[in-house]
Amino acid sequence: MSAVKRDTHDGTMPARAGSNDARPALNSARCDPNREAQIQHGMRKMPMTIAISSQKGGVAKTTTCYSLGASLAELGYTALLIDMDPQANLTVSFGLNPESMHHTVGDVLLEHNSVVAVSREGPMPNLDLVPANQGLVVLDRVLYGRHAYETRLKNQLDA
Repeated sequence: MSAVKRDTHDGTMPARAGSNDARPALNSARCDPNREAQIQHGMRKMPMTIAISSQKGGVAKTTTCYSLGASLAELGYTALLIDMDPQANLTVSFGLNPESMHHTVGDVLLEHNSVVAVSREGPMPNLDLVPANQGLVVLDRVLYGRHAYETRLKNQLDA
């Protein structure tokens, strides 16, 4: 699984084809009550997280993630791509050798390092990567049973 974190979001989802109205974001109910008013007046920009995942192989998950992140970076957004695959194809796409990575997303999940500490600059401005390597193969067994392991990455991204 790979994730793209975009730096700003106006709180709406794209309008349906042929429609002139934008739909409210699905998670707006969890936010503070003034959020919608702040967004309408341009007072607040929210980060957006996009996850790309499928258990099936060969369905262009890595290509989609890299292309989406690069497109957002070209538009002036800051995009952080997080490689969560032990095969580390996204890391390789950035021209990095996964086996030479001393700090990866695994360190973030184990709370040994922050996302900022393990991220690497990408091939273009506003595009960064949190790399992966084969160490992720055993990480699920290590994390299972630890307190709040399911939300560690989310908490790091929110910090």
